[in-house]
Amino acid sequence: MWKCAEESRVVLLSWKARLIVRPRVVLMRSWSTFVAMPRIDIGVHKFRSSSQINLRTPSSTAVINPWREMDFKCSNISLWKEALSSYESRMSSMNDKKPNLASLDTFYRVELPALVHARDPNPYITRSELTSLMKWKLSRGKFRPRLLDFVSKLDEEVVKSASEKAFLSLPDLSSAVSELTVLKGIGPATASAVLAAYAPDVAPFMSDEAMEAVLGNSKVYSLKQYLVLADRLQMKAKELSSEDEIFTPSDVERALWSCAVGAKLSNELSTEKSDDGSKSTSRRKRKKSS
Repeated sequence: MWKCAEESRVVLLSWKARLIVRPRVVLMRSWSTFVAMPRIDIGVHKFRSSSQINLRTPSSTAVINPWREMDFKCSNISLWKEALSSYESRMSSMNDKKPNLASLDTFYRVELPALVHARDPNPYITRSELTSLMKWKLSRGKFRPRLLDFVSKLDEEVVKSASEKAFLSLPDLSSAVSELTVLKGIGPATASAVLAAYAPDVAPFMSDEAMEAVLGNSKVYSLKQYLVLADRLQMKAKELSSEDEIFTPSDVERALWSCAVGAKLSNELSTEKSDDGSKSTSRRKRKKSS
């Protein structure tokens, strides 16, 4: 008497062969009646490299993205250091899409702080410097050309006066941001960039990536939201700092940006490989059918 075997699939991989046992129900004649029974197909194939074998399991198609292992709650200092140390390489990787970003970033992180601090005890920024800062901000994030137009038309003395009052208001972030937002085209996010250039240990930049990592999908660029963001980045910087190495709130923001860009690039690469694989499979199918 024939019995129906339970549906099962056994996959055995070895260095020489791959054995696949897969039941299929067929009809067999038993004297004068037909009885349903499972048919066992056994296929033996030469073992190939992992790149040539499709195991069709979720883990085989998933791309391991190391950048996704770190989020804002992560306390692994090594991951934070890796993300921060990769900042410049992530910046360079965007040269094709944003060719001026790397040079603008060097101006913002290296040249501008030196220029402003050279004017102590009455630091300020010029309209030209503010224009370059705005170009950096718009290149690093979402491009809004109207903001650049507003800044380029600001009065030189008004920019100097507002920025000096803002810098001297630190570490009071609320007062410092308010002094800068009187300028047309300058919101809390741009104001935070100005303050971060002068005092990265107090005022982090209000980037899209930091906002999403710390506050979720909320992108309300208000003074209230910035104060919440800055407070959390300051706390994270203290958590990551030690006697041997100091993390500033701006370091935390840059690490989050680097992590987000790394994850985006990894996903794009994964999509390109998937598309290439689909095209290759489609071409093989067309060749077989012809």
